[in-house]
Amino acid sequence: MNTKMDGVKILVNDESENDTVNEVEKKEAKPAAKKKTTLRKKSVSEKKDESRNFERAKDSGGLMSLITSVVVTAIIVGGGIYFWQNSTTGKNLKKISAEATASKEEFEKRLENLKEKLSGTEKEKEDLLASKKELEEKAELLKSAKKQYTNNDLGLSFLYPAVFGEVTVEFTEKASSTIFNGKFSLNDKLVFGGVSTNFVREATSSIYDFKETLGFLDQKNKYYFEEPGKRDSTKFEIQPAKIIGYRGGEALVINKKSFIGQDDFSKNAGKPFVDIGENVGALLNLKKEKYKGVAFVNMDFGLMPMEGFEEMLKSVEVK
Repeated sequence: MNTKMDGVKILVNDESENDTVNEVEKKEAKPAAKKKTTLRKKSVSEKKDESRNFERAKDSGGLMSLITSVVVTAIIVGGGIYFWQNSTTGKNLKKISAEATASKEEFEKRLENLKEKLSGTEKEKEDLLASKKELEEKAELLKSAKKQYTNNDLGLSFLYPAVFGEVTVEFTEKASSTIFNGKFSLNDKLVFGGVSTNFVREATSSIYDFKETLGFLDQKNKYYFEEPGKRDSTKFEIQPAKIIGYRGGEALVINKKSFIGQDDFSKNAGKPFVDIGENVGALLNLKKEKYKGVAFVNMDFGLMPMEGFEEMLKSVEVK
């Protein structure tokens, strides 16, 4: 125990006192107690700010989660779609490929059939062309082929195109006279005919049929149409369009202009008229006692061209 008295320091070593000191020291050695924090009451505005900050934080966190979720979902869905597309595309490609192959095979089959048809058509065409050529050659041969006709009653023989068929001559008795008419079975536009020397024509008509003739009269280099019943008549003078020679005689080629002084006016006036129409004919003399002449008439130059007509006249033989 310290006792300070009048400057004298008195030390008292008292156990209780030590205890007291120790107690004090212990008290002093204790850590300082935490200062009690006094919470201040927050204002309304501060609370609102805190609420906003919290919402922002909450929103920010939610948005990030949403974005992350969307990205993940997109990856999953995209992968699924990609896989589906690949799978579907593969199936479609297989289907399209199969369809294309089938179409190609069908097209090739149709093309092959068409080729076969075309080949057949070409062969048919070639056969037809060959047949046509053969027929044309035969036609030319037939066209150039000649047949000979001979009539002993007339003392007449000549060659004619074989394509004209057969020649027939009809003799028709009229009163005491005879008319003969010759025709070709396959060309009715070529005819010939004449009359017997005792033929008497009807006097009621002034028009003479060209085939009602006894031939022609050659007198001092002038030619005349020999009318029936009148030998050596000079009534109808003629100027031949052409004179064709044959063995032992000649044929006079006649048209409507060959009769001198004869025209449509004289015909209409009732004057004697030898009618040959628009045709071309020929007059020939025969040597038989009963038949002195024959007339040919060609009415179609498409069937019997003038050249062929002249060739026929050149082939004439009179016996």
